[in-house]
Amino acid sequence: EMLTRDWSSDVCSSDLAKTDLTTAVVERFFRAAIVDEFCRVEPGEGFVDYLRRLEGALVRVLGEYRTTWLKEIRKLPYEERTAGRAAQAARLGHIETGLARVLAADPDIEPAALVGPLAPKVLCSFIAEHLLAAVQNGTDCATLFALLDSALYGESATHH
Repeated sequence: EMLTRDWSSDVCSSDLAKTDLTTAVVERFFRAAIVDEFCRVEPGEGFVDYLRRLEGALVRVLGEYRTTWLKEIRKLPYEERTAGRAAQAARLGHIETGLARVLAADPDIEPAALVGPLAPKVLCSFIAEHLLAAVQNGTDCATLFALLDSALYGESATHH
């Protein structure tokens, strides 16, 4: 509700073009979903636990986003929807960079394990894409998180 109220006042106070409006909605979604949760790691929180918390934040905010703006965005012409997707792609790059930082800071992950398909850039890109797709499709990431626990923490995966 707060997201809607804040956003409504932003929109009503300016003369945004439809493309600008679409981009602004996507920006608002990512700011609400990510800035509050994404920019900090809780003490003792490992990488996969961080991802679980991020998934929860994305689910909460996407629920608000869907009920307020997603229906309207779907009615926009193709060009405006394309602009929104471009804004989303830009945010995805920021997510990947942040994930790589959290991954590197997890003392329980051996850097030697982060090679090939688990190299930080490859892994974080895969996680960001799949996390957002799962949230958008309403599916959970339990299997992804279990696989990450096993691949990154091995025997100690039960501790995360």
